[in-house]
Amino acid sequence: MIFNMVNALLVRIHQSGLLNEVKGHRLELVKEGIATYKQYREKIPAMTPVWPTGLSQLDDEWFSYGLRNKKEMYLAVWHGKGETVEKTIDLSHYGKVNEVTQLFPKDDRLTKYVCANDLLTVHFPQEKVVRLYKIELGE
Repeated sequence: MIFNMVNALLVRIHQSGLLNEVKGHRLELVKEGIATYKQYREKIPAMTPVWPTGLSQLDDEWFSYGLRNKKEMYLAVWHGKGETVEKTIDLSHYGKVNEVTQLFPKDDRLTKYVCANDLLTVHFPQEKVVRLYKIELGE
């Protein structure tokens, strides 16, 4: 559910399928994802797309995509298939990174992240994991 939600959170959400059959924790993730999206959706049309790890292929082990303006970036980081559990992403060419917050999902006991010297390092201990971050940028 997280993978599918993050795939839509940087563009326009279109919910389809049998949502009436989604229950429990998965339904809570859908609600959380939509609530998260509502926090920044009005900014999306004025933001610029970025690919901090370069344009990706579907079979890449790691890939990222984000939207940014001068003050902030919303960045999704995916770990596809592969054995590497950690990825460092250089964000220095977007400005000074003042703060990184994981937006979705909020309750996360699986992954870890740290940002130092404008380098975001994520630790995703398994395949097929994605997280969405808000990055506060400065000059």
